Amino acid sequence: MLVILFVLTGLLEGGPVFWGSSLREVLGLAPGRCTWISDYPINVFLNALSILVLGSNVVNGFHRTGVQLSPYLPRIVTHHLTPFMIYCGCSFGYMAGRIILAHVTKAPFPFPHRVYIPLILGSLKAPLPAYFNWNSLFPMEYEYHYILLALAYSIAIYAHFAISVICEVCDYFDIWCLSIKHPKKQL
Repeated sequence: MLVILFVLTGLLEGGPVFWGSSLREVLGLAPGRCTWISDYPINVFLNALSILVLGSNVVNGFHRTGVQLSPYLPRIVTHHLTPFMIYCGCSFGYMAGRIILAHVTKAPFPFPHRVYIPLILGSLKAPLPAYFNWNSLFPMEYEYHYILLALAYSIAIYAHFAISVICEVCDYFDIWCLSIKHPKKQL
């Protein structure tokens, strides 16, 4: 399929520009005719079509064989591994953002932050009972909820950091985020 698309790109008039033209232009239809054909470029149309075809192939394959996507999928979704990985990703992403910001602004190195408190408490949960003959900091049945709280805490801190940095940069440069600030017209 990919080879066919490359050959068509070489043979068709306009080369790669062809894929950006609308289906209506290629078929030579007047704007009032065939309103179900939109003005989307051909590449968008082909991508949407391939998503539908490939998705139906995957669904048909699962129904034919009776096999699920992964034998581990129920365990991944219902246990604490996925939220823990997202928590670690948010925490380390936050720390990387702080390190980059400190480097760019020539500020001192940002030492560990309060975002790591849940990680430290969670890592102390395992060895403390063994070494000091204590009960656990929290029972096993609350471990999943603890990780979800740590994830929410991490996301909140990371979101606050991102919004603060974006607002500070936009205020400093007198720009808007994700839009163009047009100068005010004098009347």
